[in-house]
Amino acid sequence: MNEISSLSKKEKKYSKGFGKLRNSSARVIFTLFFTALAVIFGSFLFVRQKDNQRIKEVRQETLSKIQRLIEDDKQNEAFELALKTEKFLPNDSIFNNLFSKVSNKINLKSHPTSSEIYTRLINTPDSLYRF
Repeated sequence: MNEISSLSKKEKKYSKGFGKLRNSSARVIFTLFFTALAVIFGSFLFVRQKDNQRIKEVRQETLSKIQRLIEDDKQNEAFELALKTEKFLPNDSIFNNLFSKVSNKINLKSHPTSSEIYTRLINTPDSLYRF
């Protein structure tokens, strides 16, 4: 009988602690908080997925345009677009392959070492020098 009465005391104590949460506005606030948190997290994931999808679309469009410019023998335009794209796709193998078709890498040694190098496009006399 002692075990039963002690169990019932524990049950009473247990139910009293959660009874307040069940019967008060705290439960409503608790539920609303976690529901809002779930909605915010779900929205974040949805927006992030849309952003990733848009980035892939822009990447594909840009790479296709560079490819078309190369095929149309518009090397200077392809190079200009590739320069703008390079900072966004530094480790993209397809981009690097296209970029190597419209550019050359060279190593320069200068004296003094703080010299600045400016370049401009070949066969385009009105193009501006670029650092």
